[in-house]
Amino acid sequence: MSPSKSLLFTLVVVIPNVAGAASLVVPSAYPTVGQAVVVASDGDTIVIGAGDFSGEGTIDLLGKSLDIEGTGPGLTILPRFVSASAATQSFISATLPCGGVAIDFGSGEIFPSGGVTLDNVDADGCDQVGSLVSVNGDLTIRDSSFTNMNIEGPGLIAGDRGGHVLERVDVENVVSTAPVGCDPVVFPGCSGGAAAFFGRGNATITDSTFHNCTGDDGACLKIWGGHASLGYTSVVSIVDTSITDSTGTTGGVLHVYDYGSLSVYGLSASGNVGNGGSVFLFDNVGYNNDATTTVLWSNFEANTATDFDSVVAIEGFNADFSAGEDATIQGNTFCGNTSLSGPSAVLLSEINAPVMTNNIFALGEGGSAVEFRASAALAAHNTIVGHTGDGFLVTSGDGSDFIDVQSVLFSDLGGVAVTDGGGSVGGRYLGLFNTLGWSDTFSDLLLNGNAVEADPEFQNYSSGTSTCADINLWLSSTSPMRDAGDPSINLDLNGSDDLDLDGSLPDIGAYGGIYATLADADLDGSYQDLDCDDADGTRYPGATEVPYDSIDQDCDGLDISDVDGDGEDSEIVGGLDCNDDDASINTSATEIWYDGVDQNCNDDDDYDQDADGVSSDAFAGGTDCDDLDPAVNPTATEIWYDGTDQNCNDDDDYDQDGDGHAIDSSGGLDCDDTTSDIGPEVEEVWYDGIDQDCDGRDDDQDRDGFDVKDDCDDLDAAVNPDALDLTEDGLDQDCDDVDGIGDTGTTTVDGVEPDAGSGCACSQSNGLPVGWLAVALSVLMMRRRR
Repeated sequence: MSPSKSLLFTLVVVIPNVAGAASLVVPSAYPTVGQAVVVASDGDTIVIGAGDFSGEGTIDLLGKSLDIEGTGPGLTILPRFVSASAATQSFISATLPCGGVAIDFGSGEIFPSGGVTLDNVDADGCDQVGSLVSVNGDLTIRDSSFTNMNIEGPGLIAGDRGGHVLERVDVENVVSTAPVGCDPVVFPGCSGGAAAFFGRGNATITDSTFHNCTGDDGACLKIWGGHASLGYTSVVSIVDTSITDSTGTTGGVLHVYDYGSLSVYGLSASGNVGNGGSVFLFDNVGYNNDATTTVLWSNFEANTATDFDSVVAIEGFNADFSAGEDATIQGNTFCGNTSLSGPSAVLLSEINAPVMTNNIFALGEGGSAVEFRASAALAAHNTIVGHTGDGFLVTSGDGSDFIDVQSVLFSDLGGVAVTDGGGSVGGRYLGLFNTLGWSDTFSDLLLNGNAVEADPEFQNYSSGTSTCADINLWLSSTSPMRDAGDPSINLDLNGSDDLDLDGSLPDIGAYGGIYATLADADLDGSYQDLDCDDADGTRYPGATEVPYDSIDQDCDGLDISDVDGDGEDSEIVGGLDCNDDDASINTSATEIWYDGVDQNCNDDDDYDQDADGVSSDAFAGGTDCDDLDPAVNPTATEIWYDGTDQNCNDDDDYDQDGDGHAIDSSGGLDCDDTTSDIGPEVEEVWYDGIDQDCDGRDDDQDRDGFDVKDDCDDLDAAVNPDALDLTEDGLDQDCDDVDGIGDTGTTTVDGVEPDAGSGCACSQSNGLPVGWLAVALSVLMMRRRR
């Protein structure tokens, strides 16, 4: 033994508890458990360390209410406890060491008023001889897990002579072998190979899982009910439990035998292999002749029986069928199972009047789907599809075997039914399609006028190509097998016809009759487990969905709100997609401008990219000359001289007054660009203080370089202060009020200036006195200034 993990072990006996308890420790404070019980008071706790205390025999609790705890790690063997008050005893809250726990109630007897309960066990990685948990009495384990174990013993968990319960227990990766030297004839648990072995008592396994168990007989579960002759009529129940990917080298992975009653409900089994026997073997060979077996609403997929028998075998000990041993196989699915030398799904052997109804047998490999070695067997409302062998095999050495076949659907098989050894078949209301043949005793079934030879129109099945994962053997709404079954099978023995759940005549196959779990009340071709409204024939899987009506027609859980599949719901149902018929239109799409389509659903004008409220002038009716700049449009305020035509009037940005001339600051000729009254082409209004023609002059009309205030004749460029005054020509060219003579600072005609120093101011010109000339000049100047 090489434990890979050390764990705490706690056991508690509750009888019932009282507050304010003290702890009495055995063996450190009290040598024996009995001594501690004598000293203890109601509500106290006796704490027992690891060790073997079975030698104390039976411990009387003296009617006291005590808690008894065992602590490890290590093997703890407890004595038998009794109470004068016969109060209920249980052990709770155990985290087990790899060394194991043995709880001995003494003398191999069942203690009637006590039990062992282990809750929340977590054990991992144990390699050991002997069971991890071994109880000779009642045993309950709940909410616990056992993983990665190598066990040499009758089982990882072993219980004998009591009521055995596993609730929500997970077992994974367990290899178990038979103990060395153990005689399986004396003790059936010696055969080994059981993750859990229960003997000679009732057993209940609920909501538990067994995965990757490897061993001999019953690798995951082995339950021995005990000999009926010894008074054992064990009741065994396996409910909502899964067994997967496990291997039993001789007896399969689940072996229940010598029981009084066995009920299997909601079992899920896949990927298991059983050598030397079936994967699931339920037998009472030689012991309990009145046992009953029911296998209900379970699933068996991809399991393999490699030696003999079948994947599921129910075997009795009634060769003459004289006793009451019977079996019911109902509502199960067998798919993809293989048997190398027997029927691929079910063997019923030496059973009296077994009933097989509403089962599906699909894609099996090996012999026939089902083999009957039974008297008065009834097979009703089953569907058998895609087997390499025949549907049914009936066999008997003395000719007593008989199977009554009613409302069974056979499709895609090697044959319908064969008989061997004198057995016989009778039946009616069969469905037959793509089936190669039948025996002579079966051929008259086609002559009664009730057989339907047609394609059953399964909802999803293709011959030779389908797998268990994708087949759907429900009948389509147009299937000829609908309402074509036998209405008088009377499976519930109430004297009434057995109609479908929707009240119509029964369908042929597994989905017809009173025991079918699936009804199709609205006759839309979809059974109620997938039909989201079986009262509405317009709603079923595969129906055409009507968008936006808040009704889920195709039963996918949704009404279509995103027709184009672009990931956005339509605006019709409060989404964001403005066009749910076009996947290129949604709020995440890139807008393509000026194509008349609002790709990004922002409701903007498709011809107004800059969103300034004015459409682009590239399209009819638009006036925006730059649709990429919201600051440029016909309503914008023009900013002059920046090179941009903000208001889109196509004017020269450097000619604000629109006179055709750019402002002089930009190289133009307009000296005032705020008014068209001033510009190079405007007529000058002289002497008004304004330079209308932008030539830089307003007071120099003759452009001689002298303003009118200095120029005595501003209409004659030859007259100005710098002009040459010609002598005695009657003109004052230099504006000094003197015509040449006596004109200081001027020159005469001959270039000689008069003698200024003569003092003569009375010289005559043209014979006129100088004073008169002065008067004349003054008048002339006044006229010019006007």
